Amino acid sequence: MPKLLLSSKKHRREELSIKILLTYDEVPGTRDSECNLIRSKYISTDTIFKPMDLARKAQFVTLDIISDLAFEIPFGDVENDEDVHLYLKSTEEILPVAIMLSTIPAIRNFL
Repeated sequence: MPKLLLSSKKHRREELSIKILLTYDEVPGTRDSECNLIRSKYISTDTIFKPMDLARKAQFVTLDIISDLAFEIPFGDVENDEDVHLYLKSTEEILPVAIMLSTIPAIRNFL
């Protein structure tokens, strides 16, 4: 997919934005999976409170959409309500190291 932010022409950025939005609508079952997950596991009642980490669910949705577009099959994070392939876990583990290394000028210049 072309780099949206690197395009200097306004009409080209608008064209790419529309393509991205249309692509999201074409991913089958995306919204259904999200709604089914919330309805089945996170509906609170008067007596039972079921909290949901919306940020984490958004990460699951994002990974499922990206994997569906790239490989024509979602990872299944939303359906299983977990980081099935531990992609997010590995990213969270490497991020502190990457941030620390980016503070070292010689390494930052290399990156």
